[in-house]
Amino acid sequence: MKAEVPATIKEAYCLRTGNFRPSPERDRFVFFRRDQVIKDLVSILSMVKELEYEYPKLFVRGEWREGKTHLLYHIQTLLPDIYHWIYIELPDYSGEEPFVDGFYVRLVKATRTRELISEGVSQYIRACPRNWDSLKDQSPEACERLDYFAFHPSDPTAVDRLTKDVDHILACEILHVACHAVHKVTNKPIAFLLDEAHRIGKFAPDHKTASGRRVFGEWTTAFKKLFAPEFPAVFVFASGVPIDDMAITRDPEIGLRALRRLELGPIEDLAGFVQDIIRYACDGWSLEKRDFNPPSEDIISMIGELDKEYEECITVEFYPLSKEAFEEYVKKLSEYGAGYPAFKRPATICELLNDIARDPDCRKRRVILREDVNRLFKAASYLRLGREWEIMVKSGKT
Repeated sequence: MKAEVPATIKEAYCLRTGNFRPSPERDRFVFFRRDQVIKDLVSILSMVKELEYEYPKLFVRGEWREGKTHLLYHIQTLLPDIYHWIYIELPDYSGEEPFVDGFYVRLVKATRTRELISEGVSQYIRACPRNWDSLKDQSPEACERLDYFAFHPSDPTAVDRLTKDVDHILACEILHVACHAVHKVTNKPIAFLLDEAHRIGKFAPDHKTASGRRVFGEWTTAFKKLFAPEFPAVFVFASGVPIDDMAITRDPEIGLRALRRLELGPIEDLAGFVQDIIRYACDGWSLEKRDFNPPSEDIISMIGELDKEYEECITVEFYPLSKEAFEEYVKKLSEYGAGYPAFKRPATICELLNDIARDPDCRKRRVILREDVNRLFKAASYLRLGREWEIMVKSGKT
């Protein structure tokens, strides 16, 4: 009687996670082999405690599949007590008119859903009535809307009133007042993590809306206040588009001077990254120790049996790959990555490993051997990279 093939790679290799690709949101506590980027990001974001009236504005640049979204989730776990974190995946604004207003209204709505405004503003009005009066003199309509929203949380119309018929100028004032109040009351500023930032920055100076109206002047004017160091919120923009290609940075008053820049780049320590990924999938992560969990006794026992059955070296360090398969996989990533950097991007590395691990023969024997890597790597690469892979083949880079 033939042995049944395990239905999933989780079952086949006794993985603690579902597969070899960490999810940005679910697996936010781990972010492997990016120590320098993390160190730089934490250093910049930690300065808000020292610079009371300056709030960092950052731009994180990385190619597709290099881990930008995962980084935005991970940074929240490293500085949980410094900020009120708000993650936003920005939509495509190219079909909206005016798209500037749409962007600002989305920021207000995102803050509103966290109940930060209603609680922060109501406490601020009670604790600092004179300061509130001063803000009302500067931004009367913004304060009026926030006042009503803060003290009528059960009124469904209060939500609509906050953003109804709001242009980017008024929305910016609402954000400014709300963020200021929240910071003063809670001693924690709001930090907006804006994913897919290229969707707001791709408009060139000569861009026109459907009606033919030029909008670049309005766009840059709208961002001058937002990018100002004294605007009471932190902004982290993540984009695959180089910062110099983004229209919002071309105005010297707001762009290149205001934004601190960080680059993700491809994985350089391929062996270390692959080993981290497979250990995380097999053993999981201890939040208390900030390290991998020890392998279970069942895994250790199974690996011992497999090592006796096959000629290749099968150990806890590399399982579910044999040592030889591990070395071959890293070698192929390095060789192919020399011609095409996608092979050194975290998502690609993890997905190719998933594809190899799903092979029925691998699942049946519960281990991945060198021959499996050689047999499946090209097919998995074509599946994941599609047309780009064809270009590589024709150019002789494979």
